[in-house]
Amino acid sequence: MDVDIPMLDLRDALNRKDVQMDSMETEEIVLDRSVFESAEEEDIPEDALKIINSELDTNPVDLAEEWGNCRNEFEVKNLKFGQNKDDENEAIPEVWKNTKFPNYTFPDVDFLNDHWQQIKDGVIAVLTVGKIPDDPDNRSITRVISKVARDNRCEELMKRVKSIIAEFVPKIFEEVINCKRTETISDIAYKNWSDFKLKMSMMDRIFYPMNGRCGNRVMFPVRPISTAIVMRVFTDEIELMKSVSGGLIHLVNTHRLTREIDGDKLKFLIGMFNELRCYESVFEPILEKETEKFYQMEASKKFAELDLPGYVDYCNDRISEENHRAETLLSPSSKQKLFRVLRKCMVEDYAAMMIDKGADALFDGEKEEDIKKLYKILDNCKDGHNSLKMCFANYVKKVGKVLISDESRDKTLVDDLLNFKSKLNRIIKDCFNSNEKFVQAQKDAFSYFINTKPNKPAELIAKYMDIKMKAVNKSFTEKEFENLMDRVIVLFRFIQGKDVFEAFYKRDLAKRLILGKSASVDAEKSMLVKLKCECGPAFTSKLEGMFRDIEVSRDIQVNFKSHIEKLSLGKLPVEFNVNVLTMGFWPNYTPMDVHIPVQLCEFQQTFNDYYVERNKGRKLTWQYSLANALMIANFKKGKKELDEKEKEQTEEEIQQDRIYVIDANIVRLMKQHQTMVHNNLITQLISQLRFNARPQDLKKRIESLIERDYMARDEKDPQLYKYVA
Repeated sequence: MDVDIPMLDLRDALNRKDVQMDSMETEEIVLDRSVFESAEEEDIPEDALKIINSELDTNPVDLAEEWGNCRNEFEVKNLKFGQNKDDENEAIPEVWKNTKFPNYTFPDVDFLNDHWQQIKDGVIAVLTVGKIPDDPDNRSITRVISKVARDNRCEELMKRVKSIIAEFVPKIFEEVINCKRTETISDIAYKNWSDFKLKMSMMDRIFYPMNGRCGNRVMFPVRPISTAIVMRVFTDEIELMKSVSGGLIHLVNTHRLTREIDGDKLKFLIGMFNELRCYESVFEPILEKETEKFYQMEASKKFAELDLPGYVDYCNDRISEENHRAETLLSPSSKQKLFRVLRKCMVEDYAAMMIDKGADALFDGEKEEDIKKLYKILDNCKDGHNSLKMCFANYVKKVGKVLISDESRDKTLVDDLLNFKSKLNRIIKDCFNSNEKFVQAQKDAFSYFINTKPNKPAELIAKYMDIKMKAVNKSFTEKEFENLMDRVIVLFRFIQGKDVFEAFYKRDLAKRLILGKSASVDAEKSMLVKLKCECGPAFTSKLEGMFRDIEVSRDIQVNFKSHIEKLSLGKLPVEFNVNVLTMGFWPNYTPMDVHIPVQLCEFQQTFNDYYVERNKGRKLTWQYSLANALMIANFKKGKKELDEKEKEQTEEEIQQDRIYVIDANIVRLMKQHQTMVHNNLITQLISQLRFNARPQDLKKRIESLIERDYMARDEKDPQLYKYVA
């Protein structure tokens, strides 16, 4: 932006009737201060701007002097109207010919030389003592420089002034250059830099008429020249800048330890480093290195003194303090760099030790707020979350194995597991932000420990649901029981021996259905739907068949009673209820020879004849085992013995069912592949079975199928099997 003193366009002015030349001879032109608004782009201090604006108010330019300059410039620019006097008179409009102009002179080529000594002495005085003794308000030297500017001699003047600046500006910093004491060097640097800034503000006031007239036409042209010279001085004295940096680090460390600091002083010197373009190249590397040393020592001490929650709070407090310090006192560019230094010194270097120090205690004590802080501070640390995840998984395994192995907990095991699972879910959601890695770690850990005791958890879960199904309406609302079933299904999902659960659940369900012990048919069917969604329709097909049998049996019972009434046998002397069950759906019951009372024999035979007559080709086999259970209930020892027999029988049925499943899978795989190597066959079998099977048990089933000619060994390679159609 050109900042010329305003000139009048005489051609336009002379055509205006309202312009009075006489009045213009005494009027003053006041420079528009808006030309200095762009000074902020040159990083000029606010105080300097105020001083410059004040100078504009107190030093107006005389119009008479300016008018002469305007006339001079007008004549020079308008020579195109004629090359001689006669031509000029012909070219100038008639209205101008009678105009009287003030006397003027052309630019004085000797003015700069005549006044150079005054300018030189003034500049030297400002750079040495900070003022011009014989021109205290700088009015005289400013007028001289203004005249030089109007004569378009700015470039020449700046070349001369530059040599003076190059000689005298370095002398401002002689004290700091010669300082050898690190503890005082920041004070001296502050003093010298303040002196330099003050003198530069005075130079800006003196040379303001040259603003925008030389060099790159920038505001305050003296400022960049002076700053460049200072940069060169300190570049040559790189060790000096490092020493000043050390002094600033001393201030920062004092603030870290005592919370006391001269913030204005530190910020002012940080501004010096930024203005000299050596903040990132000189100061920041030293800041990072010294910060690392400081926190390495402090973190080691604090880690030994504090427990895990206390150390995490210490780390968070220090990180917060450093962020605030970088934002308010240092340069914003240091914020992220210092954060990385602190994270390494206080967190990454101690991550594994932090977890070992007490993460288990936090999990055990359900200190969710402390767990959340630990998770957050380990975020973005190398292997931080992975280490915490492994610790969490090991904690789950350790606690779970204790629960599973303690036989005294069998009666409460399922409730204990459900509560433990709920606690872990809460930690994952509230503390780990539902991180999928932690969710999977929990699933893997649960699956591991719940299967360390084969079959037992499956049996206990089935028994647990048997108890709850009998009391659903008494202890739960519909919504609460639905939620309980969902939680039990989650435990069921971890069990590898799902066939064990199926066997015990089927036997208990049979008792509930036959003896009418189920409190809610809707709840029973809802559980079947959940099991079906989890394991597929094949898993629940028999259980669903049991419900159909009970429903059909009710209809048969109603029709049989009507049939008895028609036979005129009168009212039944005893309650006689018969359930007709499909053998393939229900558990196997040991046949028993029972001598039933004569009254029951009569109704039994009547029902048998009634059913066979209406269902041709079918045969009823009477099972008395469940009926006898009520008879034995009055004898404690007898009941206990019966329970043990039922349990053994159920386990035998499970083993027999597993044999059938293994045989079927072997035959299916052999039929699919026709030939298979032993190890490959075993591997695929294990991956497809829903229960744990030992390789030696699978080998026995292979031998059995070979004996029964379902498959055969290769004659040359005994490890290769062939399918026999």
